[in-house]
Amino acid sequence: MGHEHGAGAEDCYVCRRPAGFNRAVVDPREEVEVGRICVNCERDELDDRFDPASSTDGTCAYCRREGTYALPRYEPVAVETDEIVVSMVSTSLDATPIRLCEHHLSELGAGAEEAADVAVGEATLAG
Repeated sequence: MGHEHGAGAEDCYVCRRPAGFNRAVVDPREEVEVGRICVNCERDELDDRFDPASSTDGTCAYCRREGTYALPRYEPVAVETDEIVVSMVSTSLDATPIRLCEHHLSELGAGAEEAADVAVGEATLAG
């Protein structure tokens, strides 16, 4: 399964800018990462809308539908082999990450597309 909105796999699912290693968007059924969410979009789009601690039963954090997609945080991991330490990041679905249904995940991506269209329209009018 590839990224659903045409942005690169390392781009934020919401704003389409480089996401870094903040939060992944994972399809737990396939155990495949389908995107990432950057720190700014997590703060702007997720933190203001719900309490992440309330989404612990596998349902969507916004509604009671099945939480089809998991949004686990990337966690740093150090692996030591033959006196060499390699640092990397990993996600885990064991920590009960935020979950979203298909509808609410697509709303996050659609909101960014609408904002981009408005910005292009404003730039065209200003230019």
